[in-house]
Amino acid sequence: MDFIELAFKRLDRRLATNDYIDWANGLLVAGSEASSIAELASCSWEPNPDAELVDRIFRSCVSELGLTIPSTWEDAFSAYVVDICNRVLQREIQPLDCLSKMIEFAEDDENSFIFSVWTDLAKDLSNPPDEIVFNDVLDLRNSSESIRKTASQFLELYAMDLPARFPQVWKCKECNEVSDDETYTDEIARSCPACKSAFALKNMRFFRNRNEYCNSLLRSNLA
Repeated sequence: MDFIELAFKRLDRRLATNDYIDWANGLLVAGSEASSIAELASCSWEPNPDAELVDRIFRSCVSELGLTIPSTWEDAFSAYVVDICNRVLQREIQPLDCLSKMIEFAEDDENSFIFSVWTDLAKDLSNPPDEIVFNDVLDLRNSSESIRKTASQFLELYAMDLPARFPQVWKCKECNEVSDDETYTDEIARSCPACKSAFALKNMRFFRNRNEYCNSLLRSNLA
């Protein structure tokens, strides 16, 4: 468990006292020379470490290492989500572990719709080739690479100010009209009812359409 995950789970009240000690032991093994880390790791010698003492030493570790604990749950959660995607791209965690965690977030109704890209990916990965819907441009035979490509795209989207319910919307590439018509369909594009452009209204549940959306925003920012 790295610090970002530790910080999130601390605010999410999902940490046991030994989790702090295990974190310190990991840093000690990795070569940390911080005295507070050594002190926290030494708590593993105790059969029942005192929770308040461990927490106090952990705060000393944070101070000595120059780390920052996010002040809100939302900030900690966002940092954790980004960290998971970055770590799978850097091959520090297994792709299926990343997918599993993202699906867990997607299944929480309190989280934004953008996490639904992961449930769509999981469904397509489990479908036979003739039943793939939203991720047909990915080589789903290579699940690891498909997950990494989704993580890379997700990072771009997660940093954006997206339309409500995105990606479960239709968005016109010409006039930016947004429609929340049913998106669970194999229809990739349709004519825009606002500007009448043919096949300009794109179903954002499709990986290819989200890629086009990201690229168009990048081009407009560079213009």
